[in-house]
Parts: sequence; C-alpha cells; structure tokens
Amino acid sequence: MKTLTKNTLERILTSSLRSEDVRYEWREGYGRISGHVITSVFQGMDYRERYKRVYDALKAELNDEALDQIGIILTFTPLEWEGSTGDIEDVPPKRKRKTAG
Repeated sequence: MKTLTKNTLERILTSSLRSEDVRYEWREGYGRISGHVITSVFQGMDYRERYKRVYDALKAELNDEALDQIGIILTFTPLEWEGSTGDIEDVPPKRKRKTAG
C-alpha cells in the first residue's frame, strides 16, 4: 500500500482551488491524515459546497486506497479561521432552509 502524504494532498487541493492563498493544517493519526484547509476561495460557500469542492478534487486524483487514508477535512475562510479553535464545532453554519408558510 502506497502511503498518502500531506504534500500530495496540498498539491491536489492547491491546483483544484486555483488560489495562492491556501493554508493547510494537518494532523496524522490512526493511519489517516486529517486537517484544515483555509482559503478565501470558500467565501460565500456553505459547508456542503466546500466539502464537495475538496472531496471531488481528491476523488478525481486519488485511488480508493489513498482515499481511505484521508480523515476529516474541515474548511475555513481566513476570517473564520481567525476566530476558530479548529474543532469540529467550528464548522461554518449551514444555511437555513426557507419553508413554505
């Protein structure tokens, strides 16, 4: 099994996000890489849009074996990151759905 590296993740995501202002914070444990992706590209996107953007890029470039080595990846804008603790609870809020009424 070929081991996934942080450098590989960063190369794929930086290319996909097409931005020079991307920062990464990675942690490794239990055979997986988890972390945070911080960029202004996420401005105006809800969590689902960000998740789709990140994981679509990874799925396009990596095989199933490599994908199994990825843990949770949280996404932030630089402003959100400034006020964040980096915990899962700091995930950007979901947009409220409008209900018929």
